Amino acid sequence: MTALTLALRGFCFLAAFGFLTSSLALAQNGDFGLKGIGLRLGYVDPESEYKGTFLFGGVADLGTVAKNLHADASITYWKSEWDYSYYWFDYADSWTISLSDIAVRGGVKYHFPQEGWAPYAGGGLGMHFYSATWDTPSGEVSWSYSGADGTRFGLYLCGGAQFDLSEKIAGSGELLLDFSEVGQTAFQANVIYKL
Repeated sequence: MTALTLALRGFCFLAAFGFLTSSLALAQNGDFGLKGIGLRLGYVDPESEYKGTFLFGGVADLGTVAKNLHADASITYWKSEWDYSYYWFDYADSWTISLSDIAVRGGVKYHFPQEGWAPYAGGGLGMHFYSATWDTPSGEVSWSYSGADGTRFGLYLCGGAQFDLSEKIAGSGELLLDFSEVGQTAFQANVIYKL
């Protein structure tokens, strides 16, 4: 099963969860539903020795579940490398480990409305679809291994601010801390078209 297939299943799971909880949201005078879609760009700093890299993806505004409590969902992708060296007596070897992550997240943000903009804080759950490969030259032999493929759940916290760029377009910038198998800190910018 490919990472893209798993990501699509994860996104469907989050969408199904959203639809199941919509009746609860409506009972609380919320306005739950797809309210906007957009793009996400950012910079992620994964833990361990992986290098910081750019991320991209999509985001959906799912409306409010209660006063000032907004729901959203997103999918992002990034790929990073780690140059690893191994020394043992007179033997030395090095290889490059590549790790990619497709993250599907869903959560809520509490907005603190201000004039013209709204700072927020929130968090939620995510599913990470990791894929790792590494190559090493050992004399004349070069080998590659695709292991560490796997799906992991994670929790995240975020904070930032949202503001209107026009009547139909909103922008936001945020800091995200993700606590998953490969923890990560990301600075993200979103542009959302309001439906």
